[in-house]
Amino acid sequence: MYRGDALGTEYRGNFFVCEPVHNLIQRRRLVSKGATFVADRTETGKDFLASTDPWFHPVFTTTAPDGCLYVVDFYRKYVEHPAWVADELKTTVPWRTGEAHGRIWRIRPKDWKPRSARPNLSRAKSRDLVKHLRQENGWWRDTAQRLLVERQDRSVAPLLEKVAGKSPSPLARLHALYALDGLGALKPDLITVALRDSDAHIREHAIRLSERFLAGKSSGPASRGGGREPNGGLDARGIKQRDTLFKLLEDTHPRVRLQLASTLGDIEADGQVRSGALARLAESVADDSWLAVAILSSAGSRPVDLLSEMLRSGNDVKLERETEADFLEKIGLVIGSNKEDLNRIELWRLLQKHRTNWVGDLPLVAGLAEGCAQTGRSLRKPWANAPADLENVASAMEQIARYALTVANSDDAPLRFRLPAIRILGQHELSVGGRDLVCLLTPPQPSEIQREAARSIARLNDDEVATLALARWAHCTRLVRQQLLAGSTRSQSLGKALLGALEKGAIQLTEVDPATRQALEKNTELKEHAQRLFRGAVSADREQVVTQFQSAVKMTGDRRHGAEIFARTCLSCHAMQGEGARVGPDLSGIATHSRETLLVDILDPSRQVPPDFVGYILVTTGGETLTGLITAESPASVTLRQPNAADTVIGRSQIKEIRAEGKSLMPEGLEQGMSVQDLADLLSFLRQPDAALLPKDPQAAFGKSGNLK
Repeated sequence: MYRGDALGTEYRGNFFVCEPVHNLIQRRRLVSKGATFVADRTETGKDFLASTDPWFHPVFTTTAPDGCLYVVDFYRKYVEHPAWVADELKTTVPWRTGEAHGRIWRIRPKDWKPRSARPNLSRAKSRDLVKHLRQENGWWRDTAQRLLVERQDRSVAPLLEKVAGKSPSPLARLHALYALDGLGALKPDLITVALRDSDAHIREHAIRLSERFLAGKSSGPASRGGGREPNGGLDARGIKQRDTLFKLLEDTHPRVRLQLASTLGDIEADGQVRSGALARLAESVADDSWLAVAILSSAGSRPVDLLSEMLRSGNDVKLERETEADFLEKIGLVIGSNKEDLNRIELWRLLQKHRTNWVGDLPLVAGLAEGCAQTGRSLRKPWANAPADLENVASAMEQIARYALTVANSDDAPLRFRLPAIRILGQHELSVGGRDLVCLLTPPQPSEIQREAARSIARLNDDEVATLALARWAHCTRLVRQQLLAGSTRSQSLGKALLGALEKGAIQLTEVDPATRQALEKNTELKEHAQRLFRGAVSADREQVVTQFQSAVKMTGDRRHGAEIFARTCLSCHAMQGEGARVGPDLSGIATHSRETLLVDILDPSRQVPPDFVGYILVTTGGETLTGLITAESPASVTLRQPNAADTVIGRSQIKEIRAEGKSLMPEGLEQGMSVQDLADLLSFLRQPDAALLPKDPQAAFGKSGNLK
């Protein structure tokens, strides 16, 4: 973060990111978004600083006393550490070449002249350090504050109080407050003034500093300052400070509201007063998801009181946005997982009392169900001993589940209600909606509905529903297939159904990613079946080819010749350090793979295929057959990527069938025309890739017949 003054206001507050591997530095402008930031690129089509010198490896930036930006340059040939490279490279590459070098760069404007004197603050008087708190350059402010706190010279407290209360510089006021805090000389009256400051950032930090004086008795005496009676209660000054704090509920600045929500959980206040304040802040959760997190963190051991206050005071969220429904669901989750039964009993009473719109209850009940599931409680009886005035919970839950089924199937209902409804249907204790979840897996349902249905099917853990879901595999999008595969590692029913479909050939073995394979092979009940199936995934023909070229792993290769082979054979589908096409995976980071792994990947490409690179066959209603990678899907269309061709977008109405090819799009037989030495050369290049070795004209590596020279 640049906090200097030499580069001008355009650069102040910018974030500089070092990319040592790529020999460059990027600049980001931090733009406020609610209580946090979004980092926007400041340069278009270029970077803030980039070097053609391959030894340039920037690793750190900082603001210096002269206000300029300084860059620490690692400056050596290799940036990799030998501990993290393949064994065969640890002793064959001179990793420490250039270790005696290293550079520090100063970035400054043209014709710049230093305005500040050389710093000598360690010898400065404390009263002079206070003056430096108003400097524009952050280095001087930080250093002055640090030295004041280290010296513990409380004689300057009156000067700091004057700066904190009257300085025209907000940054000076802020540093003075924290310097007083570090000296143990911060008074509650000064915090009360700061809580009314015209600058929002001062108010934000004043709220944080007020915790020292207003923290509850459980915080211990060490956290308390002035503003308290001898018995530990708040005195008149403390009460005035707390009243000023609560007036900030009307503050519209998002960072002030976020800090206030965080602090309310720590201050000494009546439970209903705290819950009422949090309920007021909850009116803004639609605009800032971080505010919702802060409110829930301050709800304490009685989160149901927050919900009760929201309903009692009319400050309940209006559920007009997804973030509001998500907030209600999180309240339900916190209540469901809380160790106190009273929270769940009170929630149920609130549902009985305020039940005027079932759709508003769905997020709450979905959260309650998840919280109960996480803590092993029954959704039908989420407490040990229920009071007599509660209605039959099991019957009411079935009623809610039936309503959830209606909402889940309604194309007119907003997603913010359909999604929690689907999550309710995924509860195994409720005997409603399993088959309906299967129907929600495929287009034309929105992708969010499809994926949530897949997750709920995994949670449901029902044998019949799992079998029906995988029977629709051919009609599911790639993302939903991945969701079902992920669910098979958590759901015994889905895992068993998946292995059955693989055995019948309804799903191709190559469609199962390595992580899912390993999880199924470790599953106590399924591992025998899984191991038997996946052992047969290796082609005997390809295994023979791998054995034939195995000696290439141990041979010394010619990297330049390997680069020529790569250019002719691989660049049409793979990118390498900015060169080539992006049909298959980008191979810029391929050097981390061992030679043995690379050999198998080249000669038997379908043995292990990443889910995003499984080849698909698409048949149109017009009879055309296309083969490629699915790069994008929506309820309306599918985008197919093929080698040496532009991406093709096909409307769903034009698609007769989509099925996995069962193989990687990378063809088998790439070894044809290659000798063992050729493959050793290719492996050597892949283990130490360098785009500079690639020929400018890939055809130059071949004769007119297309054979290798």
